[in-house]
Amino acid sequence: YRCAQVLINLCGNAVKFSRHGHVKIKVSLDKNHILFEVIDNGIGIEKDLLAGLFNPFYQADASTARKFGGTGLGLAISKQLCTLLGGELTAVSEKDKGSTFTFHLPYKKGAAPEASAKADISKLAGKRVLLAEDNIVNLLLATRILEKNGLLVDSAENGKIALNKAAINDYDFILMDMQMPELSGTEATEKIRNIGFMQPIIAMTANTTNSDKEACFNSGMNDYLTKPIEQQQLLKTLELWSTVT
Repeated sequence: YRCAQVLINLCGNAVKFSRHGHVKIKVSLDKNHILFEVIDNGIGIEKDLLAGLFNPFYQADASTARKFGGTGLGLAISKQLCTLLGGELTAVSEKDKGSTFTFHLPYKKGAAPEASAKADISKLAGKRVLLAEDNIVNLLLATRILEKNGLLVDSAENGKIALNKAAINDYDFILMDMQMPELSGTEATEKIRNIGFMQPIIAMTANTTNSDKEACFNSGMNDYLTKPIEQQQLLKTLELWSTVT
């Protein structure tokens, strides 16, 4: 689904910035990589602005945010996802003529599914986690898993407290329940991103529809976990994202 999320982000941007013309998706194989291209003939980007395109909160100019909206995080998260998958995301663009975003991922023909490996918890020891969860049972369960594996846990029982704590503490991760009082998970995430917090925020949700997943990513979350939370799933996800913290 991480590959799909990159495509969703890129296609969403292409459609948003193309008021007319076309958006094309091309897929091809190149030796040991699969290549995806998202091509549009939208507003484009000036060449001297391309270097910062994948930086968090980047907008080509202030009018872009006012006119088209968005968090400014979609491309930054897409770049992170490609890196985590062992690939690369690049862009070429010309002002008023359009853009082409290309990402490639390792491809191994006929590879058999590998057994699920356990997380390397040595990478997680001492990492600080803010656990935003209003259900006391879920909170205690997740806290036990995390602390047992060497992580340092702080908790918040609603989205507003999570926002306040993220503003004054240095966390390596935030685990964010989606349905909380005061501020929902997506609302809290948007506000946390707006204060400049750039570490991974991972949703914890029982809702698994595509629209729910898209809402997570659109708010600025990096990934999501499906409830009920399973120990290895939780630890593997944190291990994966620890490479960018």
